[in-house]
Amino acid sequence: MAAPETPAGGISLTSTIENERSPHHSGLDDDHEPFIYTSVRYDASLRASPENTAASFNISCPFYLLEHHWTRLRVAEWSAQFWTDSGIPPKAHSRPADFLHSLLFAVRQWQRSHPKEAEWAEALRVRRRVYQSGRVTTEIYQIPRQPLHVLFPQSLDAGGGKGALNGVIPGNNPAAETEWTAVLDVRSTEVTDATMYKIWDRSPQSRARADAGILTLGATKEVLMYNAEAEVLDGSNSTPYFHRQGKWVTPVSSSGGLQGVTRRWALEKGLCVEGVVATDSLEDGEVVWFSNGVRGFFRAVYRRRDPSLGIPASDPAQVGRIMRQLV
Repeated sequence: MAAPETPAGGISLTSTIENERSPHHSGLDDDHEPFIYTSVRYDASLRASPENTAASFNISCPFYLLEHHWTRLRVAEWSAQFWTDSGIPPKAHSRPADFLHSLLFAVRQWQRSHPKEAEWAEALRVRRRVYQSGRVTTEIYQIPRQPLHVLFPQSLDAGGGKGALNGVIPGNNPAAETEWTAVLDVRSTEVTDATMYKIWDRSPQSRARADAGILTLGATKEVLMYNAEAEVLDGSNSTPYFHRQGKWVTPVSSSGGLQGVTRRWALEKGLCVEGVVATDSLEDGEVVWFSNGVRGFFRAVYRRRDPSLGIPASDPAQVGRIMRQLV
């Protein structure tokens, strides 16, 4: 772990490879201080992307959809129940420039501390935590580079929709060459701050991933979570999009899911609309698109679970291991 530094403004930044926590990890650090967080993609090639500049306060920068990440943190600070109940006003990153400079400082610190890795690192996942006290920490991980059309698709069409797996045009559609598998969660999820905001508690998502057998972030599988009304609310680590009545539909915010950064961008660009997606509308073999603020956009094929398998018993230790990956 690199030694923490403190830039102007008194924000503590730490670059680390992995935090070791108990298998029954609650999501909180050892000091038990709640936090909100976001994971930002760093890629130097984004500086030359007009789309990224437009989504980053009109600043040419190497962080994917910077403006939407800043907005995510601000909305969570002002909206999450645990934060508003505390009576502590938001302190960190009140200005976009502070956010950008702090992220740049963290990346440069990591590059200085890991010169060999920095020479060949294609891209980085920068996980930023903001605690109630105003303390800020950063964790940095190496990730593969993605082509810009995966990060900024012009459309989700050309072969999408229920059961349509042909006609996808590589280069015009993100991740056309790679197909993931999507499955439905085995049980409903209660809508809470943990489903609507990125906070220290990712137990609902971790439980869903454990029940679906998704044990690593590298698995090419995603699980669709749903609420008590049998409405799809979100994916466990990404925003889903479904082809319904000639349009791509992402679950409406009232269903209780996270308002992700790529979701905001897709809605702004008219790639999709909001709507209720009932679980009984899902068809085996239909194409589902997903997106998140690190990977970009990618497609999956929905596969119906064999009901004869029954509902697995959740393993708390496994849920804890998965949550360590997410937060």
